[in-house]
Amino acid sequence: MAKFTTRARTVEMLGRQQIAGIPTAINELFKNAHDAYANVVEVDYYRPEQLFVLGDDGLGMTLDDFQDKWLALGTDSKIVSGGGLTEIAKDLGLPHRTVLGAKGIGRLSIAAIGPQVLILSRARRENGLRETVAAFVNWTMFSLPGVNIEDIEVPIQTYPNGALPTMTDVDRMVSTVSSNLQDLRNDDNNSIADLIDEQLEEFLADPSELQFRLDKPSLTEDGCGTHFYIQPVDESLNPDIDIVDGGKAPILRRMLIGFTNTMVPCHPTHVITPEFRDHRSAEITDEIISEGNFFTTGDFESADHRFRGEFDEFGQFQGDIQINDNEPIKHIVPWPEARGTPTECGPFKIDLAYVQDEARASRLPPEEYGRIQQKLNFFGGLYIYRDGIRVLPYGNQDHDFLHIEERRNRSAGYYFFSYRRMFGVIDIGIDANQNLVEKAGREGFRENRAYRQFRSILENFLVQVAAEFFRAEGSEGSTFHDSREELNRQAIAIRRRENLVSAKKVTLGHLIEDGFKWITAGEPRSEVQTLISGLEQSLRAAADINDPDELMGAVLKAEDNARQGMSEIRQKHRISEPRGFGVSRVLRRELDT
Repeated sequence: MAKFTTRARTVEMLGRQQIAGIPTAINELFKNAHDAYANVVEVDYYRPEQLFVLGDDGLGMTLDDFQDKWLALGTDSKIVSGGGLTEIAKDLGLPHRTVLGAKGIGRLSIAAIGPQVLILSRARRENGLRETVAAFVNWTMFSLPGVNIEDIEVPIQTYPNGALPTMTDVDRMVSTVSSNLQDLRNDDNNSIADLIDEQLEEFLADPSELQFRLDKPSLTEDGCGTHFYIQPVDESLNPDIDIVDGGKAPILRRMLIGFTNTMVPCHPTHVITPEFRDHRSAEITDEIISEGNFFTTGDFESADHRFRGEFDEFGQFQGDIQINDNEPIKHIVPWPEARGTPTECGPFKIDLAYVQDEARASRLPPEEYGRIQQKLNFFGGLYIYRDGIRVLPYGNQDHDFLHIEERRNRSAGYYFFSYRRMFGVIDIGIDANQNLVEKAGREGFRENRAYRQFRSILENFLVQVAAEFFRAEGSEGSTFHDSREELNRQAIAIRRRENLVSAKKVTLGHLIEDGFKWITAGEPRSEVQTLISGLEQSLRAAADINDPDELMGAVLKAEDNARQGMSEIRQKHRISEPRGFGVSRVLRRELDT
């Protein structure tokens, strides 16, 4: 009787070859941290050393967990009712979390980040903290032709009381892999074996030393969780991080930003906070995906238009639509394809913000418009969150899954919406939307009937809202067009004022310039000197007058003439500060002078 056998390369086929790239792999590890009830998951990428460290403060793994679950392909520990970390978390009194990963892809996707990894995990259980488990895996070993999966050894060591492996311990595990490689080496795999030898020599990560560089989370003292030390990192990581192509957001930032929903007002408190630090050198560290870089609730509330509500089990929208500063309008958008039959995709929510494509047509102040415009260029799009965690690649600007730009290119005035001008959230859940199933490689949902309905409902919503609210003949079109006319009038008035202010500034500049020319030429000094000479002549003439009263009258007249002349000189060369605009620092300094 014949039996199936499993070649080692199955691991590569299920892991690295299934994953679209490093950002997707990191996203999967973030989800694993979420499922492990972590509060934080942090990445520290040390470029000079080509070292990638990802750590969380979750419940961690025991030695049995690692051997029986982490190393077991196809394990169902996450999805069996009453099993896995869900029950452990319940025993510890932790709030329930929806399991995001159920296929075991996350652990295998590590191979997309780098060819080998040191895994450290320390478990927290009801009876306290457990020993730290350390294991070393070289993923390229699974590419050796003709090798079965059970032929590959994974060295494992344990450490009590929060101790970490030393460099000597790491070298011992690497040597175990090297010895295993020599046993498996043959004429057919020599070239791959040589590559593995080179990779093993490059692994120099020392956890006991790195703990002093890393902030948190920690596995020492009372810490728990799981850490991955990957070295060397795949060469594709740097291009995924670096800003190129005219300042566009790099791939990794676009895909990992907004891992949890923090932009919608009154969003649920996120249970896990991801961070990514790029240590370019000992002196330079960049925060790649910190929350401050993403859309905020303030951005949502200041946008030009807002659309929020729910789609019921028949695909019908009910909610509020707000155009500019007008009061929200209660609105219903039916989905004609329902025909009284519940959808397979299930009910879901939407909260969408939209900013006009021209500053003069927006209610936002110029500086605020410019700030949000920059975010739109980087991260604009419609994001999908399942139970508060982002589903890739929805939200990426190169993934216009609703064909919004395609319709706009046909007729911008007719369809109105632009994918690059919106930011918002579609909220789904495991229970309500279980038929929306992600592809194995995490490149979106499977193209099943539920997803096709889901997409049709949203496209119908956008088309109908554009027709009713943004076309002049629409039932609510006057609201938008009246607001737009008012904004245009305000923009024209502002431009006129700006032109007037600009003209006044030019005039002031010319006056100041002329004033400096008069001073340089000595004109004011000459005029004053002429006035003094005239005063002296008048006083000398008065000195020849014998009558005291007549003399006094002549002196007073000379004084009065001098004062009048001085006032005329001052008035002639005075530059008054114009009204209606603020004077720049340079002009202010010159004006004061």
